[in-house]
Amino acid sequence: MTVSQRGKGWQAYVQHEGKRYRRTFSTHAEASQWEVLARNSLILGKPLPELTELTSGVSGGWSLGQAAERTFRMRWRESRSEKTHLINMNKNLDYFGDKCPLSNITTEAIDDFILHLKDKRLSGSTINRVLMNLSRILRTAREYGKMDTHPVIHRQPEGEHRLRWLSDSEVDRMIVAAQEFEYLTLRDAIIVAVDTGVRRGELQRIKKRDITKQGLGVWESKNMTGRIIPLTKRARGVLSMRDGDFLFPQHEFIRSAYDRVKHHCGLDSDVVWHTLRHTFASRLVQKSVPIQVVQKLMGHKTIQVTMRYAKIHDDNLISAISAIDNVSTA
Repeated sequence: MTVSQRGKGWQAYVQHEGKRYRRTFSTHAEASQWEVLARNSLILGKPLPELTELTSGVSGGWSLGQAAERTFRMRWRESRSEKTHLINMNKNLDYFGDKCPLSNITTEAIDDFILHLKDKRLSGSTINRVLMNLSRILRTAREYGKMDTHPVIHRQPEGEHRLRWLSDSEVDRMIVAAQEFEYLTLRDAIIVAVDTGVRRGELQRIKKRDITKQGLGVWESKNMTGRIIPLTKRARGVLSMRDGDFLFPQHEFIRSAYDRVKHHCGLDSDVVWHTLRHTFASRLVQKSVPIQVVQKLMGHKTIQVTMRYAKIHDDNLISAISAIDNVSTA
């Protein structure tokens, strides 16, 4: 490669008639563009291009930075996932450069970006989140008539990750341990999380008025869609006993307390707070609750996310085949 990373910058070089010419740029896109122009200039006997020549094509349309800024203001600012979108947006801008003309973002350029991310040993799922961010930025530009081309974005395969959930006995041990350590808020939070599947942020926003005869109302969620979760007797009992503006204030959640309870119960580091949410979904699936119902209770935007839980209990498959076997031998 004639473009390589040097510290926080990118170095491009071309060789002509035994001489090597180098320049360092802040972005990969600028370095790549200079490399092509410099090679052509040397062949034609012209002076090497300057940096100002690289961005001259932006005046007729939007740059990537302008498209990203409009997308952020229109779609991501003040959203639940604002921080995540901003991180991924900056990864795109750091590579291509905020002054990069949209016309320069071709399928080949995006593939080069993917190879760059792979070289950093990022997972397929992480790369896809960055590419989704870039795709939304480019779509915004097309919606405003600032970009005519439709570069192909090659999504990367994502490996299947093992979903960790807790058995009934593990849940019971954690509740008892929290009680023994006198972490009463943590004890109640574990019960509500396991019995409702709410996310940690949703748990911390629960107010007394959210508890109705129908169940627990979750009105502010990650996907900006509300839902009502019917309550078990255990969860309703816990919620009815708690008071305050918020029933589970954030300042009462101490990670060290959760870790102490977890380690006391002999649970490994793969048991995180989100494991309680996985446990709720896995219990429903193991009880043969239709996957569409699980999706609604979990608050998933798409069924594909919920489908991960459909594979978690092979014993269900064994039982199903056993049922057929019993009929055939009757």
